[in-house]
Amino acid sequence: MNKLNMFLVGLLFTTISLAQEGGSKVVFEVARVEPELWINEVEQAINDGKTRFMCYTLVSVSANNVYVAGCETNTKGISVAKLWKNGVKQNLTDGTLDAVAYSVYLSDSDEYVAGYEKNTEGIKVAKLWKNGVGHSLSNGTCEARAFSVYVSDDGNVYVVGYEKNTNGNEVAKLWKNGVGQNLSSGSSRSVASYINIRGGACDYIAGLQMEADGKTIVKLWQNGKEENLLAGENWAQLFLHGNSFFVTAARDKYQAGYEANAESKKVAKLWVNGESKNLTDGSSNAMAFGVFVK
Repeated sequence: MNKLNMFLVGLLFTTISLAQEGGSKVVFEVARVEPELWINEVEQAINDGKTRFMCYTLVSVSANNVYVAGCETNTKGISVAKLWKNGVKQNLTDGTLDAVAYSVYLSDSDEYVAGYEKNTEGIKVAKLWKNGVGHSLSNGTCEARAFSVYVSDDGNVYVVGYEKNTNGNEVAKLWKNGVGQNLSSGSSRSVASYINIRGGACDYIAGLQMEADGKTIVKLWQNGKEENLLAGENWAQLFLHGNSFFVTAARDKYQAGYEANAESKKVAKLWVNGESKNLTDGSSNAMAFGVFVK
């Protein structure tokens, strides 16, 4: 196997795996409880261990700089959205209202971060930060969150997430240059969690939909069409954030997640075109949060 520079971040339970899959190099993100950054399997501490910390994104690497998006709880118990660059943290919010950063994307010298910040009424507002300056994507009437951001070569900024409707259902959402577009009807709960751009246009959007019977379906939106992929028991099992879903140019579909075994231990898993394989042996809890194929 050729050596890769592997960057990984998250809440980790067990281990990190690197595997070869049909000639393609597949990088797995498998999490454990301490927040850390791993560079080629060497741990790099991100916080001082004195404050509550959460990472949500697969690391972005640009010009040898390593970026991590997440949040940290301040002394007042407020979650502060943050961006780390080479281990140096930057506050995206002032700590007066709860906020979380989920995803970071680098375009030339610009840093884009997607997440949310609560307003004074306690409602989550979908946010996009560009170079540390926040911009609201939703109006704050109904709860909304932005999970993933991508900037095309021609400068268009794409953000995906959800916004609740008046019935309280999450509606999967795409914002292009700040203008929102519904991806789902709102008749059931749906969220869009990952977007990929290819050739200057939106290639696909991945997300989740919860059915009336409680089953969760991984959804793929592509060229205005919907496709149902995996089905699971709950939101968390197939939760898509950061880079937990990937479609190759050959249209092979990779999904990271977990399933509980007979002993109720979470087993980190990878699905390739709907077929699953275990990444851990089930002796301790593990969850896979991200996959990237190159």
